[in-house]
Amino acid sequence: MSPRNANNLNRVRRKAANAAAIPADDASSKIMAAISIEDASDLVRENPELRKEVVVDLIREGEILTLIAASKSAKTYLLIALALCKATGRMFLGRFQTALGGKVLIIDCELHRQTLARRIHAVAKALGILQHEYRGKLKVISLRGRLRDLYQLEPVFRGILFGEFSLIIPDPLFRLYPPGTNENDNAHITAIFNKLDHYAEMTGAAFAISHHSSKGNQSGKQAMDVSAGAGSWSRSVDGIIVLRPHEQDDAAIVDVVTRSFPPQPSFVMRWQYPLWMIDTDLNPNQLRQPGQRTTTAAGITPADFAARYLTQEAVSRNSILAKARDAGIPERRASELFSRALDERLIECRVDREDSRRKLYFRKGATK
Repeated sequence: MSPRNANNLNRVRRKAANAAAIPADDASSKIMAAISIEDASDLVRENPELRKEVVVDLIREGEILTLIAASKSAKTYLLIALALCKATGRMFLGRFQTALGGKVLIIDCELHRQTLARRIHAVAKALGILQHEYRGKLKVISLRGRLRDLYQLEPVFRGILFGEFSLIIPDPLFRLYPPGTNENDNAHITAIFNKLDHYAEMTGAAFAISHHSSKGNQSGKQAMDVSAGAGSWSRSVDGIIVLRPHEQDDAAIVDVVTRSFPPQPSFVMRWQYPLWMIDTDLNPNQLRQPGQRTTTAAGITPADFAARYLTQEAVSRNSILAKARDAGIPERRASELFSRALDERLIECRVDREDSRRKLYFRKGATK
């Protein structure tokens, strides 16, 4: 061995000796102590099965699933439906069997408590799930007004018993970014997912999150490339559910890509408040193309609907829906917007004075 190589070897040995001398309670030494080289045959022998499924064909224990869709496309409603179906052992979307057992935790970072309560109630009611069915099985942490970042939440996760929750849903994840996070930076987003992986291993739970798709036309992209920001949004996770606009208004083509399940065919869902529901009548190959005309229903909110199609005059539901249809809003969409506006108390109701069996509706705050 040459003198130069001998000096280099001695330098490496000294560094190793110094590393070994680090106090045992040092955090980095504890992490390194848990990392070891193992024989591949032992690895195979000790792990004859994949991790337990949390949702069949979708996500396993300790995995991370990302829902990717355009902003304001009811992603939270879909995650709430997933939570309720998992908590009660129901089929998710009528397609994915949930494994009964293990509670679900929603960590909500955006909604007021009252809004979150209303959404959970609305989704559960639409799914035919009664409160006693998810009592004790679906837990929530409401962080609106007392938000912490993902790293500051570590004491919360340390307080969770291993196996207590089978699914944890922090929503939306961007509200948990630590200061200075750039979602276009792969290093930053990879660090976020490394932390989620840490929490998944700590709790034994699967994680489901949501993220927005990039702006512009999505029809020419692969499902893995739809997310906005860094590529790590799709590549650091174990599965993605991607929603892209269908040619039909209020419908989305769904692609599911997973790491540990077989490939799945695309399918179509249609939004009808408060649920996304599979629509087998629509073609999953009909992605909306650039410049393709959409109906006037695109982007309209329940508040818009109430302001445009209701007045101080109390009229029947059919009259209101007919007015919306005449303005170019599809009947299904008009009915859904009416129901949402009524649920959000933007519309008031009274009994017809001439026929007590008939209900009439008018805009809230208007003169009856």
